[in-house]
Amino acid sequence: MLKLSDWELIAAIPFAYIFALGSTWLLSYFCYKVPPFGILIGRPNFSFKQTYRKLFGKEATAND
Repeated sequence: MLKLSDWELIAAIPFAYIFALGSTWLLSYFCYKVPPFGILIGRPNFSFKQTYRKLFGKEATAND
């Protein structure tokens, strides 16, 4: 078992904070870039208008 003194634990806090920030940023960046996972961070990676244009070959309007 790893035993650290109080001062070593206090010194490790900034490194743990940087690690936590970096790992969460990498996870959110992955979700931002990979289309199916964008919805997990509130950013869908697809557009209904683009999908409509691809399926029907015409412009989508506000009434569609």
